[in-house]
Amino acid sequence: MEECLAFFELCGTPSRVREHSVAVAKVAIKLADNLKDLFPLKPDSLRAAALLHDMARAEGNHAEKGAAILEKWGFPETADLVRFHMELPDDEPLLSQRSLLYLADKIVTGTDVTGLDRKRRDMREKFSGDPAALEAASRRLAKARRIAEAFEDCTGRKVGEVLNAPTQV
Repeated sequence: MEECLAFFELCGTPSRVREHSVAVAKVAIKLADNLKDLFPLKPDSLRAAALLHDMARAEGNHAEKGAAILEKWGFPETADLVRFHMELPDDEPLLSQRSLLYLADKIVTGTDVTGLDRKRRDMREKFSGDPAALEAASRRLAKARRIAEAFEDCTGRKVGEVLNAPTQV
């Protein structure tokens, strides 16, 4: 955690982004805990990446910039997860550390677990005047939904149930 705080300071990460990142980390770890006996996951790496996924949020292409900083400081595994938290490769397995971070980030708004339906409503409002951005955001949410469905199929539990969320994810 001390290293994460140092990276926040290095990047000038605002407190609201830090708080969001803590919430994303809690969600990612809860999801991973339900898969730990089924897939080889590294919770410490996932937690670090979830905490740092938005550390360079104030900059354009923040995922790539954050990953580059982490690589420079000798954290290639964490960098890989951070790099793909916004856009997963097309061939990424639905259940992987990258996918869990991706899903966790999509279902957390601010510090709240809001779910994908709320995210979709918010996205439509936010990008109503930008069809290209709306299409890209819709594509990302559809991928997040496929990840959630794969998680539910694999564990037999709803994501919202696992997270004790009041809304359906």
